Amino acid sequence: MAYAARMLCSITISSCVFSALGQNPDSKRIDHWYFGYGAGLDFSSGTAVADTNGAMHVWKGNTTMSDKEGNLLFYSDGRHVWNAQHDSMPNGDIWGIPPGVFPTDCAISIPKPGDDNIYYIFTSDGTKMSQQNGLQYHIVDMSLQGGLGDVVQKNIPLHSPVTEQLCAVRHGNNCDYWLITHEKHTANYLAFHISGLGVDPIPVVSTNGVSNLPWAQNSAEYTGAIILKAATQGDKLASITNRRWQNTGLSDQVQLSSFDTQTGSVSNSFIIELDSTFSGSCFSPNGQIFYVEHGSYTVELDQFDVSQFDSVAVNNSRFHLRTNSVRTFATDLACANDGKIYGTQPWGYVLNIDSIPVINQPDVWGTGCMIEEWAVGLNGRFSE
Repeated sequence: MAYAARMLCSITISSCVFSALGQNPDSKRIDHWYFGYGAGLDFSSGTAVADTNGAMHVWKGNTTMSDKEGNLLFYSDGRHVWNAQHDSMPNGDIWGIPPGVFPTDCAISIPKPGDDNIYYIFTSDGTKMSQQNGLQYHIVDMSLQGGLGDVVQKNIPLHSPVTEQLCAVRHGNNCDYWLITHEKHTANYLAFHISGLGVDPIPVVSTNGVSNLPWAQNSAEYTGAIILKAATQGDKLASITNRRWQNTGLSDQVQLSSFDTQTGSVSNSFIIELDSTFSGSCFSPNGQIFYVEHGSYTVELDQFDVSQFDSVAVNNSRFHLRTNSVRTFATDLACANDGKIYGTQPWGYVLNIDSIPVINQPDVWGTGCMIEEWAVGLNGRFSE
């Protein structure tokens, strides 16, 4: 079960997504989303409602965590942690992401299995060659400060160098978790086991990723691999690889892979070639359809049928949902616990558009998935 399908490209808005949401005891953990320029959504009623209480203003990744009953606990942009009253948490200046660094997948939060009070926030500053921090984690104890929480340990090193990619899925034992990232300048996926014993610092290594090409080693800004998405069932991964910006003459790519939730290994990797740079991407809630938007002068939103997880079958299944020469549908996409996929509105702050797009029936193939622009209002806030 995927634990971290999040808004990534400009903002990360949910902390976790699970399959069989109505049956899973952790499904309420994604009732609250905070993102962008003071934007938020509250799903506790079963319908997306604008929440303008958020204190965070960020145009890159972030994470929000609620408890099993859906009560907001905290949110973070990888630099600061805010509590449920939208105040800075004690010791909440974690600075896992240094000033001037803007990774796409910068923060993700995971509960410690078997302990309702302890939570981990993982951060990565993988955009820079200098990479001051690498992959780190920080520990929040929600039993402190009258239940509002306290950061009791921070900036614990885990691995370096890594790319910007971070995602997490449920372990096959349905109790523990896997944190997944990609080692920088190698083909290695790294899967860290999070259990009741804590964070295992020795990862499962799978040499199945797209290796960061030699040109990336001379780049001050780009690492190649920038976004990692998981299907809600945890059995599929989508790695977005940025190549176009290095003047290679190559298009960006999506690498799809199988993930073994029992062992933490990545296998069966193959490529979807895209046209120029990426925008939003997400697996459907049932894990059978993959959505990705791409293009530069003309932007296309496509579906791929991933029910038959084979390179030829997937690439041949491409269905064009939307083509636009003016604007992107969404800079990124994420599943909510109402079964819909929500996107971030590109240039919302600049264009004064305080709403975001939605895919209303994402498990449906073709136009029946019902894409809708400017579908949900943010009440004067902006998603980016």
